[in-house]
Formats: sequence, C-alpha cells, structure tokens
Amino acid sequence: MGLLSAITPVGAAIGAVSTIARALRPGPSADFSAALRETLGERFTHHWDADKNGTVSPDEFPGSPQLFARWDLNADGSIAAAEAHTALLQVAEQRRAQSAAAEQWALYDADRDDTLTATETGLPQNEFSKLDANSDGVLDRREWLAARGLTGQETL
Repeated sequence: MGLLSAITPVGAAIGAVSTIARALRPGPSADFSAALRETLGERFTHHWDADKNGTVSPDEFPGSPQLFARWDLNADGSIAAAEAHTALLQVAEQRRAQSAAAEQWALYDADRDDTLTATETGLPQNEFSKLDANSDGVLDRREWLAARGLTGQETL
C-alpha cells in the first residue's frame, strides 16, 4: 500500500474541517489550528498506527525511509499526529505548486513540442539562460520544475 493511499482516509477527514469550523466560534478559546491538526494528523496516525501506540513507526509508515525522516520533524523515530499534520499540509502545498507549474507549462508551450523557448516564456534571454541548466536553448520539464524548486522531492 503506497503513501498515496494514505491520503484517502485523510481526504475524508478534510470534509470534517467544515464541521469543525462551524463548531468553533470566534473567541479567545477558539483554536482552529489545533482542531485541524487533530482532524488531519490524528486521522493519518490512526490509519497507519498498527500497534495503536499513538504514533507511526518506520515499519508502519507507507513511504520510503527518506520520506519518513522528513515527516519525523523531531527525529524521535516516530510520527505523531502533529508531525503528520504538518507533513500533509506540505504535501498539499507541493501538489498545488506542481499543478500551477503544469498549468503554466501548458499555457507557455504554444507549439506543443514539450519544450519552452525564451520566446514562448516571454523571458529576457539572460533570465531564460539562468533556467536553461544544460544550455541547449530550450527548457524541458525538469528544468521548468527545478526553476520552481520542485525537484528532488518525493511526492505521494
């Protein structure tokens, strides 16, 4: 079972956010962030915590050891609900950024040759050249994503 399937039960929890938002009324004691963390993070840990000790250990985690290390923010060898919450928000942001980059690519690639030229991007040649890592005069998708800091990241 992959990490993508881990998001499915968490996705159901996202629907609960509106319920929580309605239940919380503005005031000095309302802590929406804590309620959201409990909903997303606890849902994830509940799903993957096979030994039911309240945290997800490396052998319970559905992703790679490298991804586990990134999610284990306090490096204690387990992922608690708050850490899962933070990681899931980062995953959502990464997906949003990847989606935006893909949409921009589609808009700029006027000739649909799966590369971008300086003319297609509208960038001045000196700026375009900074993005063209292999100096071949065109940007491929790898260079396009790298320019947005979206490479070298394991995604779901």
